[in-house]
Amino acid sequence: PYTLRLEADRIRIGEKAAPGDFFSAERLVVRLSWLTILRFAPIVDELTIDSPHANIVRLDAQRFNFTDIVEKFSTPSKPQTGPARFSVSNIDIDNGRIDFDDRLLGARHVVDQLSLGVPFIATLPSKTDIFVDPRFVARVDGSPISIGGKTKPFAASRESEIALKFADLDVPRLLSYAPVKLPVTVQNGRLAGDLKLHFVMAGDAPALTVTGTADLADARIVDERSAPLFSAHALHVAAASLEPFKRVFRFDEIRLDQPSLHLVRERSGELSVVRTFAFAPEGTSAGSAASAAVEASAASGPAVASGAGVTVTPLDLSIKRLALNDGDIALEDRAPARPVALGLNHLTVSVDDFSTLAKRPVHYAVRTALAQGGTLAANGAFDLDAKTADAKLAAEALPLALAQPYL
Repeated sequence: PYTLRLEADRIRIGEKAAPGDFFSAERLVVRLSWLTILRFAPIVDELTIDSPHANIVRLDAQRFNFTDIVEKFSTPSKPQTGPARFSVSNIDIDNGRIDFDDRLLGARHVVDQLSLGVPFIATLPSKTDIFVDPRFVARVDGSPISIGGKTKPFAASRESEIALKFADLDVPRLLSYAPVKLPVTVQNGRLAGDLKLHFVMAGDAPALTVTGTADLADARIVDERSAPLFSAHALHVAAASLEPFKRVFRFDEIRLDQPSLHLVRERSGELSVVRTFAFAPEGTSAGSAASAAVEASAASGPAVASGAGVTVTPLDLSIKRLALNDGDIALEDRAPARPVALGLNHLTVSVDDFSTLAKRPVHYAVRTALAQGGTLAANGAFDLDAKTADAKLAAEALPLALAQPYL
């Protein structure tokens, strides 16, 4: 029988102005549908690429070594009245590799062991049998990432479930590509996660639910003056159900291990952390930033007033277990005539069954040791609904000399 099938081996596409390959692949298989002829539009039932390898070079902020190709095909010779009509189903890419030479930032990245599955990409309907599930598996600079899932693309609900797994991602390297400059510098941090995302359309309203865990290890952050600001051995977040479109955020556990916070109070009384996060971006004065904030506030006033009759969904935030273990806080107070160095060591905090909607007390416990000697402890409960709180305080061997500079 006749088939519309194309197979090509050892494909090579060279660089335009440099030696070496821009793209290569060991094998390419394209299986066309006979409907391609009847509908005068490409309908691909299967696309398989084995061992593709791409060399990408970032020349400056807006140009890559493939920009000329994009520019050529983005300007069609004849104006189109609508989007291009096509359908590509069962896209399967295995053993891929991407070498990325970022000459703007002076960095090199490697994405290897790439495996990609796409059920379909189309602008016109097709009755092709779908046998490829969505997936993305790769190593990014040695860190594994895995995304897999199930989808019902032709159902009215467009229900989809995606499993996202990643480990040992370099946070500073990821943030180097952030579109805006952060007021702090993240010098270290490794990110891992095991998440599930469930998406469904209920009528015209989208619903997204996220469950799973995320972990940040060995984080270290400095301020705009490169002074130590915050570090932590580990942050663990276990999400029971996060539904951002419904303002529902329910956590099983949030745990922060061995955090360390460095603060400075200047002679003016301003805390260093306030100065850091109030730092205006380049080209923006503090005055213009303040006036912009005032204008934004004024502009939002009528909207709040006019929306008085609209029911606002209350924030549903709950945390079964919130824990801070073995933390340190260092404060350099330059406000007194004689500067004071204060410190809290081995700080532990625990909060159980916190909820913004619950009408019951939330129990907490805090304990710490002062670097200058002595201990402090507090435990009790607070009720957000009743706006009440109680505490039982215990202090032991506190040095009274700590209060001398403030008298």
